[in-house]
Amino acid sequence: MTITDTTGVYYDPYDIAINEDPYPVYERMREEAPLYYNQQHDFYAVSRFEDVQRCQRDPATFISGRGGILELIKAGIQMPPGILIFEDPPTHTIHRRLLSRVFTPKRVAALEPKIRELCADALDPHVGAGGFDFIADIGAQMPMRVIGMLLGVPEADQEAVRDHVDASLRTKPGEPMQVSADQDFVTGEMFEEYVEWRANNPSDDVMTDLLQAEFTDETGRVRHLTRAEILTYIAVIAGAGNETTTRLIGWAGKVLADHPDQRRELFEDRSLIPNAIEELLRYESPAPHTGRCVAEDVEIHGQTVPADSAILLMLGAANRDARRFDNPDRFDIHRQITQHLTFG
Repeated sequence: MTITDTTGVYYDPYDIAINEDPYPVYERMREEAPLYYNQQHDFYAVSRFEDVQRCQRDPATFISGRGGILELIKAGIQMPPGILIFEDPPTHTIHRRLLSRVFTPKRVAALEPKIRELCADALDPHVGAGGFDFIADIGAQMPMRVIGMLLGVPEADQEAVRDHVDASLRTKPGEPMQVSADQDFVTGEMFEEYVEWRANNPSDDVMTDLLQAEFTDETGRVRHLTRAEILTYIAVIAGAGNETTTRLIGWAGKVLADHPDQRRELFEDRSLIPNAIEELLRYESPAPHTGRCVAEDVEIHGQTVPADSAILLMLGAANRDARRFDNPDRFDIHRQITQHLTFG
């Protein structure tokens, strides 16, 4: 049976009132409509932890290659190679493995002193002031500076790069993103000059690594990335890194302000911070949902989701599923988290 309506439950990703506090709606979706269908915007949604995880683990049925955003999936845009988050195996596997060579644990750990220095530089001008804007002065600064440092974007240009990427992701309140099938998406053109410079002036940064990387592609050919692939890679890193990390920092400020006792614990015992970050990611997911395109008819909760349908995986709802987490609406930095679904 194909689902045509979900009586009594309403979820609209563009509804500002819902987005201000989506958790009551998420709970109703989990309990009353674990497979939800929105007729107006023509999409399905799953909200339980087990269902979202199932979709994430089945890339052959729930494909990423049509985009992870509802509007992109429905527009039928042809994604250029290199958009790691909008790719399917085997291409995704190859590109992800290539990028993991750049972001090794050792290399990332070595960044910590520099990141601490950047953080201090951002905060020092506000010492003695009556206050500062947590998002503008720290939340939006740190991801931009770190990503810029990794990519090799000159410091003087980093704000312009961030603002350009942000503008491409913004929509009018309550309205979908305006896209069309013939639209170029994530071309990375603004990074062309930087890449050309790095091609002739190699350095210890991600641009240089991508220019020099040699790998075996999906056809079995050993080659380097094309210039178009490199530009797309860089655009994805710049966009995804800035967007999600800024949101995480913002939620950290909000949630810890709401829980001063736990904030005090973190101040007194820094060893609690890593687990607190995982709990923050569970409690307030930087991305509330991600999209997939259904490659073939699939049955979920006794209903048929037709091939070529758009389906939203409700990460924010799944991370508060009482079937998986005890007292899920409580923020607890001591919670033993074996897994959340925030990053797939």
